[in-house]
Amino acid sequence: MEKYKIIAIENFLWSPHIETSLEYLINYKSDNKAFCFLNIPNPDNPDLPNNRFKIFGIKRILNQIKNILKKHNVAFIEPSTLNDFDDLKIRKFKNIRFSSFHDISKYYYKNANIGFGVASSLVDKYKQLEPNLKQIKKTLLNDYINSSVKVFLYTNRIISLFNPNTIITFNGRFAHAAAIKISCKQNKVKTIFHERSDYKERYFAYSKPPHDMSWWRTEIIKNWNNRKDSISKKTKIATRWFQKRQRNLFSDGLNHRQYQIKNNIPLLDKKKKIISFFSHSDEEYAYCSELKHPIFSSQRKAILWLIVFLKNKKDTTFVIRIHPNLRNKHKNDFNWWHKTLVKNKINNIILIGSYSKVDSYQLVKNSDLVVCFCSASIGIEATYLGVPSIILGDSQYKSSNSAYHPQNINDLKKLLNAKNLSAKPKKNSYPFAYFRETYGHKYKIYKPINNYEGTFEGYKFSYYPNFIKFIKNIYK
Repeated sequence: MEKYKIIAIENFLWSPHIETSLEYLINYKSDNKAFCFLNIPNPDNPDLPNNRFKIFGIKRILNQIKNILKKHNVAFIEPSTLNDFDDLKIRKFKNIRFSSFHDISKYYYKNANIGFGVASSLVDKYKQLEPNLKQIKKTLLNDYINSSVKVFLYTNRIISLFNPNTIITFNGRFAHAAAIKISCKQNKVKTIFHERSDYKERYFAYSKPPHDMSWWRTEIIKNWNNRKDSISKKTKIATRWFQKRQRNLFSDGLNHRQYQIKNNIPLLDKKKKIISFFSHSDEEYAYCSELKHPIFSSQRKAILWLIVFLKNKKDTTFVIRIHPNLRNKHKNDFNWWHKTLVKNKINNIILIGSYSKVDSYQLVKNSDLVVCFCSASIGIEATYLGVPSIILGDSQYKSSNSAYHPQNINDLKKLLNAKNLSAKPKKNSYPFAYFRETYGHKYKIYKPINNYEGTFEGYKFSYYPNFIKFIKNIYK
């Protein structure tokens, strides 16, 4: 059996992820490389109304991929050649009973924590921090577990047969990607994780998953120190990133300030200290094994503690700004923040909802202190705007000393109680913004159309044939 130096293992078909894997593999300097699409039914792949689309769509895409690989002298590993092991044992993984959603994340197949990735996929699919077990279709849960076990076994098989030095795969967080990550770790094979960058023209590819904040912290400083741009140019590029965000030009294409009116803020008593908490979507960081939060295990625990700590401080107004994107999440999460969070009227707490017309940036400017949980970018944007900022969870930008990062409750209390707490120097915010504006690899082969579509050597990967796409566009 031929040995390959690097193998791309994929089972996730959303663009531009499969194209990014091909891009990295083709550009990798070795003649001994291969690509394998496992073709195991993946609940994270696009939902289709008819199984025919899935069958013929995948077949069409794989034929296109094979043509591309052949042109570049990259081997294609057929999944059918990996079937000479007993996978019938997977049949017993049906209707597994869990007492709570969190228990799914503790599910192990032998010594592999398959359930953690499954939980991550489910919170993403349901757009909810803790989906109700009764609401999750048993067939869907079974599919996630069974298919993840298969992906794990197939990856083990690929490693044992072809003995690669490196595996490249998508993200590492979702169910199947996590199964590949676990297999690589157990077999001590170097893994490269790829993901979209902040801009459609670039992509992330590194040996740490994109949710590993330690990677960000290291690379931010390295990028700032090692790039050849002058300090003035770096500062100009960093400033551009901040200004674009204030103009609502977000890389994800979402209109986060759709309902906001410029300079509009609630009536605030200037005689009181204004502490503003800016939330992020809970489920985005719910099941990321790389995150290491020093004080609170979740954003919700953090906000509940803050309410108790601040509610009786008569000299303080506590403003809770709920992230606008929560309006796109499950109603249970929406209701937790908008209703359950403040069941009782608390005089010194102001709740600003997702649909509010309040201008978030104007609120920052009128605050004495900004608090965020994880790596919400508004935490470092506050520093840029001259407002002291506290980050309670694992953070991308801790290494640049651009915000306060308390490591225990006592440190946090001191920061919250401090009078006239100074903002970190504005210049400290530049390395992070410069990194976000410049990081990643520029695509050389893939030609992005937008964040979710593009062409690869003339091919546009899609489940749907052109006439179906034409009809879909008519009825949009």
